[in-house]
Amino acid sequence: MWRKLLKYRDKAKDFHRVEVKNGQASSFWYDAWSDMGRLLDLTGARGCVDMEISLKASVANAVSQRPRRHRSDFYTMIEEAIYKQRSKMKTREDVSVWKFTADVFKPRFSTCNTWLLLRSPAPIVSWHSSVWFLHTTPIEVCLHGVASSAQ
Repeated sequence: MWRKLLKYRDKAKDFHRVEVKNGQASSFWYDAWSDMGRLLDLTGARGCVDMEISLKASVANAVSQRPRRHRSDFYTMIEEAIYKQRSKMKTREDVSVWKFTADVFKPRFSTCNTWLLLRSPAPIVSWHSSVWFLHTTPIEVCLHGVASSAQ
């Protein structure tokens, strides 16, 4: 089961973001707190060395450091995101938000909405009632049918 969950972690990353308030509980590298997404995914392990920001740093830690100049335009974009976040810092705690619809994130997780976002909808076919039964799945019907016919 754990291997199957790990198999889908890249897909799951798109469903979680963090709204940074004070930045204490948000990971600078591992959480999607900026418009760029998870920074570690973009920079790789070398990013923490080039930015001089620890892998364990919170957003609050990174924002409190002095800005640096970088030769890479990409790292300059990250510094701009830090600067932008610095001006938005508040005293409230950070909030985890989950994808609710294609463009909307909300502070509560919905299994139903996640399923609807993951699946490819298809039209209802005429034979659906032969396969799907009220309050049961086809495998249960099959097992119960086998048990009934054996008696």
